[in-house]
Amino acid sequence: MIKELGELNEKFYELYGRLYQNIELLPPKQADVMAANLLEQYKSEYARLSLKTGVDEQSEAYAVKLLAGSRIPHRWRFLWWSRANKAAELIERDIQAQVMGYFIEKEKALERLEKALDKAAEATPPAEVLAGDGEDGNAEEAAELEQSDTDTADETGNQDEAAEETEAGALEQPDNTNETTDQEQSDPTDGAGNAF
Repeated sequence: MIKELGELNEKFYELYGRLYQNIELLPPKQADVMAANLLEQYKSEYARLSLKTGVDEQSEAYAVKLLAGSRIPHRWRFLWWSRANKAAELIERDIQAQVMGYFIEKEKALERLEKALDKAAEATPPAEVLAGDGEDGNAEEAAELEQSDTDTADETGNQDEAAEETEAGALEQPDNTNETTDQEQSDPTDGAGNAF
């Protein structure tokens, strides 16, 4: 209505301006009657414009109120009874879906974490096995196997040394004193590889 009212005012400003430009040519009574007629015409035009735009504005305002009543979420409550409009129901469902998605993602993340912890626990040997004093015989068997490998390597090395000394002894005759050689002290065998 503001635009239409501006146009109406501009039209009447022009009419009043022409009247007052020519007021000297008109008798005073005629000028007064013409001014009164312009005023009545203005009032009539304004009322028509107001009704015309009022219908449009009120129709639009009613449509906006209906739209607001439908689109603005709210609940009707009466004692223990409660009912949400469609907008509130849709927003509630959207929020519930977001919350459920959040919890599902959290549960999946926790499951992945638990699986990773289980795999890490399976891959890491228990502390008793690492310490070597566990009740289970795997640690003892591993230590025995390592010791037997070391003993075998020592025996092979000692036999090689004994063969070299025998060859050297054939060339030089050692004196028969009570001194023992290093090979005799470290080798618990009788020289032929047989244990005492």
